[in-house]
Amino acid sequence: MTKKLALALGLFGLLVLFGLASQAKPVDVTGDWEMSLLGGPGGGGPPEGGDMPPMVITFVQKGDVLEARMKNPMGEEMKGTGKISGAKIEFTFTMAGGPEGGEMTIVHKGQVDGDTMKGTIAMGERGEMAWSAKRIKK
Repeated sequence: MTKKLALALGLFGLLVLFGLASQAKPVDVTGDWEMSLLGGPGGGGPPEGGDMPPMVITFVQKGDVLEARMKNPMGEEMKGTGKISGAKIEFTFTMAGGPEGGEMTIVHKGQVDGDTMKGTIAMGERGEMAWSAKRIKK
């Protein structure tokens, strides 16, 4: 084998290893999490003041695909979908109560750190707010 061929194969091997290492396995978020919404849209808090009460969100994870369900603060069951890439998480719910009585899409983006996660929620015209969650140990 020539030196050039050996060098080329060595570089190819390093590129393959680097590519595999950069594709981090998604963290496992399967299970129940207690989610807190921090303040209201724009940080103003809910109409009655203070933070909203915590909600339980349940994730079912298959690879990097998420199914999510929870009850909103009014007690209505919501189902959503999402994805996880490494420790970055994104999931979306669609619910009634949007502008002019239509549907509103709520997009959660965040970062998982062990048994906690936090991020922001985008609620269309209603603005953004922060959220955090902690895994419920069984």
